[in-house]
Amino acid sequence: MKTLFLAVVLFFIVSVSRAQQSIHDTLPEMIPMQTLDEITVRPQYIRHQNNHYTIQVSPAEKGKNGEDLLRQAPGIWLSQGKISINGSSGTRVFIDGREIRLEGELFTNYLQSLKSEDIARIEVYPVAGAEHDANMKGGIIQIWMKRNRNKGTEFSAAVTTQVGKNYQQYQPHIGWKYHCSHLDWYGSLSADYQPQLEGVTKVSREYSSTTSAFQSVSDFHQRNSNHILRTGIIWSPDSLNTFGIEGEALVQSVFDRTFGETDMASSGIQSHSIEQYKQKKQGQIATGSLSYLRRIDDAGSEIKFLSDYTRRNTDDRQYTHLQQIGEVFSTDTLYRQLTDKWYSIGTANLVWTQNIDSQSRFLAGVKYTHSSIDDYSTYEGANKYEHWTLVDGYQHGLKYKEQIYAGYFTYSHQWKRLSIKAGLRAEHVRTDNLTSHVVTKKLDWFPSVQVTYSLNRLQTWMLAGEYARYIERPHFAALSPNPIQLSEYAYQVGNPQLRPTYIHRFNMTLIYDYRYTLTMGGNLHTDLIREFSKQDAANPEISYITYENHYRENHWFVALSTPFQPFYWWRLSLNLIGVRQDIRTYRDSKMQSHYLFFGNALSSFSLPFDITMEFRYEGNSRLYSGNSEVAPMHQVHFQFRKRLLDDRMVITLGMNNLFNRMASYSGHLENYSQHTRISIPSSGRRFQVGISYRFQQGKKFRQKSVEKTIGGERNRLTREFK
Repeated sequence: MKTLFLAVVLFFIVSVSRAQQSIHDTLPEMIPMQTLDEITVRPQYIRHQNNHYTIQVSPAEKGKNGEDLLRQAPGIWLSQGKISINGSSGTRVFIDGREIRLEGELFTNYLQSLKSEDIARIEVYPVAGAEHDANMKGGIIQIWMKRNRNKGTEFSAAVTTQVGKNYQQYQPHIGWKYHCSHLDWYGSLSADYQPQLEGVTKVSREYSSTTSAFQSVSDFHQRNSNHILRTGIIWSPDSLNTFGIEGEALVQSVFDRTFGETDMASSGIQSHSIEQYKQKKQGQIATGSLSYLRRIDDAGSEIKFLSDYTRRNTDDRQYTHLQQIGEVFSTDTLYRQLTDKWYSIGTANLVWTQNIDSQSRFLAGVKYTHSSIDDYSTYEGANKYEHWTLVDGYQHGLKYKEQIYAGYFTYSHQWKRLSIKAGLRAEHVRTDNLTSHVVTKKLDWFPSVQVTYSLNRLQTWMLAGEYARYIERPHFAALSPNPIQLSEYAYQVGNPQLRPTYIHRFNMTLIYDYRYTLTMGGNLHTDLIREFSKQDAANPEISYITYENHYRENHWFVALSTPFQPFYWWRLSLNLIGVRQDIRTYRDSKMQSHYLFFGNALSSFSLPFDITMEFRYEGNSRLYSGNSEVAPMHQVHFQFRKRLLDDRMVITLGMNNLFNRMASYSGHLENYSQHTRISIPSSGRRFQVGISYRFQQGKKFRQKSVEKTIGGERNRLTREFK
């Protein structure tokens, strides 16, 4: 591996040397410039404006996709299907005002389907205003597609594969766009196949007693598949009215087989367990969206109505065969868990935007959200006649309904060097736990303020301050009381009594030259929802993971973002964050403090023959959550990209997690500390090969899409308990 790494570095040095001699031939295409009297002016591709900053996508980014562009954006952190701004989790991504409501690999696949040639700019809002749902605590990223209203048809196809030791993944994708007169039709069909995913989980314990010991090893084998179909129609009968409808369907299938062995010694008694586990899970998500937009003046004022409905169902069948061999007794049992989940979310949103003049804007709206859960689980055991019978006391269910009534307004004004935006959102929430027959009602207020001041006329030095109050409601899986068996000695279970988390976010940012930023601030949490490891009351040798509300947790941070471009052929982006984490688990607990560090770097080189080479690093120090901690992680990735056929075809070669770093976790319980190391090939060293091709008929046009309003509630539905 060291030889391979040195060979890559040598190739980079030789390529850069050649680039200095020949890349000037393509410079006018790569970086647009204008020469006036021997003065060369290059446009700023990153610029801070009011309460956000904008990244203009230049022709030099040809062949890249949406994921690539976000990775090189200042302050953006993208890892394993999760995205954040300056380390604040819960960031949402929108395309032309429509939220990407996917997670994990599905979210990554969607970003990869976006081509840089179609993207005009990316806007990053570290703090979401009152016009957005109060649970958008991690800020917002808006991706705006290029505007071209000429008629045309476009079709694209791409396939990417990743392979590693005991791992295969294939991701085909096709997309289409069609524009005719007043009608637009667009759609895509994507899939994610993982026919081979094999890994190992190792668990060990450190007991306070020297007479106890625990060691467990499990081999798991998985096959996964996901299919997504998305299509929509936009009808614009005139320049004032626009109607839209969109549908989306997702089908998921998971098959998992695990074989594990555990050796345990407790109070001098030895035992050996053999466990065979099988899971079959199938799920579907269906979403429908409607939108209507009415423009009311030439200044850009408008009224729009947005409505969405999403329905998800999951059918989960888990089978466990357990053999326990001990000095005193032996057992051989077979049981299964049958779980059915039905989740739904519906929203309706009416928004009025009034541009008073070129410096002032007013926005007001109302929104209604309805959510429901129907979660039921049973356990059955096989008797000596091999018939399945119900196990008494192990049936669990949850029926839950939530309604949110929201009203909001914002006002923004630009006065010389000072820009101010202020807003207020009110949300009245009613929850009905139909299982326990408990009804709760609460009214909450969520103010937000953003202020930007230019320290000089050219705006090369700016100060930006922001404050907002947010809420994080528990996702549906965390509320479910249905236990999920992980092994003979471990399970996980939700907590229906969870309270929402309230967050105060504030920061101050110094901006230099439109793009270099230094940010200091804090995120103050009340009733923070955290995963917590515990010992089972009936058998302390069994541990389980659940969710709890922690009394206080405050994060004080400093973030530095430096998107350097020393030469036109070399771009270097650095993001560094330092955090002081203050935790008070319960009201009478002592305050515990930890210092956390995060960093990522992207070095991109434009080489001759339309080749791009990138090196990427991402890492973090030890992380803490409840009584658990995550070991430090450092990963290095590299990628080559070659453009062909006048940029219509792009071939990608790369390697992720070059040094094959794996995650490990620890949980500290009353009688022992438990250490877990998971070797997952899907996040280990992987070779990546991809090819994409685009062809079109007629002239290129701007894709329109149906706006959606389901917003932050969707992630509560799609997020899995992990």
